[in-house]
Amino acid sequence: MKEQEKFQKLIDALGITVYQFGKDLGFARVEPIYKILRGETKDPSSSIYGKIKRAYPNVNLEWLVTGEGPLFIDPLNSVDAELLKKVDQLQSEYKVLERMYERAIREKALLPGKNKVAISSPGFTNDQMPIISIDGKRRFRLTPVSVLKYMNVR
Repeated sequence: MKEQEKFQKLIDALGITVYQFGKDLGFARVEPIYKILRGETKDPSSSIYGKIKRAYPNVNLEWLVTGEGPLFIDPLNSVDAELLKKVDQLQSEYKVLERMYERAIREKALLPGKNKVAISSPGFTNDQMPIISIDGKRRFRLTPVSVLKYMNVR
């Protein structure tokens, strides 16, 4: 199947106009799409395929490039399912790290011999923790300190 036929079949399957298709891909002018449909562009650039994938994530690029396979893919195909599995794994690892961080903060909350107390506080980034220092005049000072530096972790 020629490129122009595949693009026309895709546009028809999406149920939109050539103009709308070009606009969805981000073209200010849709002339590049018309050139493909007229057969003037035999080999569309990879950027057009990337724009199609961003605008229509369920379009099967393998079909668009080779003409093989279904026109549309299941939104949860094997690649997407693998990515979702990795996201789930990262989320569970994040929860473990968060618990480890909280336990470390509790264990290191009071530093013997130093008038410093570690607390958690909103407004500090994830890699910082506030330190309350008490000086000789019993004044408090709140200072952001890197958690790793504070805990002497390398």
